[in-house]
Amino acid sequence: MVPLALCVALPSALAAPKDVPADAALELHKKGQYQNAATRGLSDLLLQPWNHELRFIVADSLQRIGKNTEASTQLEALEGTAYGETATTRLNALRMLERGPIAQAPVSGTAPTSAATAPATMQLTPTAPPFVIKPLSQGQNVTPTGASGGVPIQAGSGSADDTVQAKRSPAAQRIAQFNAKENYQSTGTEGLALLASEKPDEELQLIIANSLAWTG
Repeated sequence: MVPLALCVALPSALAAPKDVPADAALELHKKGQYQNAATRGLSDLLLQPWNHELRFIVADSLQRIGKNTEASTQLEALEGTAYGETATTRLNALRMLERGPIAQAPVSGTAPTSAATAPATMQLTPTAPPFVIKPLSQGQNVTPTGASGGVPIQAGSGSADDTVQAKRSPAAQRIAQFNAKENYQSTGTEGLALLASEKPDEELQLIIANSLAWTG
């Protein structure tokens, strides 16, 4: 359905002076048969390219069946004619519809929701989800695959986790403990400090990155 604002000018425009009658297409248009009106009108325009009323009927019919690009072409051809002012109004409205809503800038202070916004030191893929990934067995790739409900998987829950934890420096172990207690603010803050002095294992890098993403 065409927005009401785009249709207001139609009756007055159709009442403009005629060059050649466009009765067939107009009758179809009045009956709401816009597809048929557009088809018939385009055919008649081949014989009556000077018929501005007919062209306007075709443009309106095309717009009503969702063919805005074709409608714009017909409206552009009406510029400078008796239908020019109405055609320009229609064209401007169609162009605004094509552009769509203007994207709003992020609200200041809103925390990032993906690892794509993490600091440049984090070697993460843009699609990494904001949750901690449970470490896999040796030889497997650590790849984000999603988690039900977005619930963080806490580190240090099995024998493999204990081995990894034992190999970490005291500072790295403290960060993992903060994460296990869901203290993401401290995890992110101390994680940044840790990155300046050492390169932690991949799991801990993800823990730090995700905590920074959650807390901003």
